[in-house]
Amino acid sequence: VLREAQRLAYALGDPLRMAAVDFQLATALWRLGEHDAAMAAADAATATSARIAIPAMTFAAPFAIGMVQHETGAFAASVATHEQCFQHETAELDEKRAGWAAFPTVMLRTFLADSLIELGEFDRADLHASEASRRAEAANHAYSRANINHVLGRLRTAQGRPHEAIALLKQGWQDYLDRDMV
Repeated sequence: VLREAQRLAYALGDPLRMAAVDFQLATALWRLGEHDAAMAAADAATATSARIAIPAMTFAAPFAIGMVQHETGAFAASVATHEQCFQHETAELDEKRAGWAAFPTVMLRTFLADSLIELGEFDRADLHASEASRRAEAANHAYSRANINHVLGRLRTAQGRPHEAIALLKQGWQDYLDRDMV
């Protein structure tokens, strides 16, 4: 379906649709483990987004690149890419979410913290994870909270704080159960 949407968006020559479909395609391919194709779609979304300068897309497109980098173990590159997304953050991102299941600014910090954990940069990971957690809690958004609690649980484990990790992971699991997200 997304490939057909991509074909139609390109046939129309509509850059917003092109960037949006390429971002969604990159995300779908990332989930399927098709990393080269996901990166190609994310690169296309980023190139188109730069031309149209719509904040939701100039944030999302490079976010997808960082997601693929994270998934393929390029953690330093993922950190650098995700840090660039901060310049495109707006309050509107989380207000509208534009198709995101979780709050975009929470997901940015979740992936960033997770990459930093892999690099052994626990203090920096803690800063980003704590801010993501604060945002998810303030919005009372279960899916955002579950995502960051998973990463916070990994961080607390790496920091030698297993009791805190267990409490966070239990809360995330309970959120999943309470809302039929499993």
